[in-house]
Amino acid sequence: MIVKTGHGKYFDIKSLSGGEQTMVALSLIFAIQELKPYAFYILDEIDAALDKRNSERLSGLLKKYMQKGQYIVITHNDEIITGATNLFGVSMHEGISKIISLKV
Repeated sequence: MIVKTGHGKYFDIKSLSGGEQTMVALSLIFAIQELKPYAFYILDEIDAALDKRNSERLSGLLKKYMQKGQYIVITHNDEIITGATNLFGVSMHEGISKIISLKV
């Protein structure tokens, strides 16, 4: 797959960093949502390869697109968690797992 960056250069996707590949994949997902929105999306640690600045950008995009669909995002990233409307977590106390929820 060949990708054109914002600077007008073309790159093979394999030559991009993990964060850049993530941004390309997310761009495709958000473009699909613009064309044909789905009811919900499940994204598992999509922000793992992103730096702080791109995590902030992703958080902003998720806030924007949450108006058109539901997003379930599995993450450990503070930037993404801060932008959430509902949080769910799993905690273990004395060997027993407990599901915790919080409406923000």
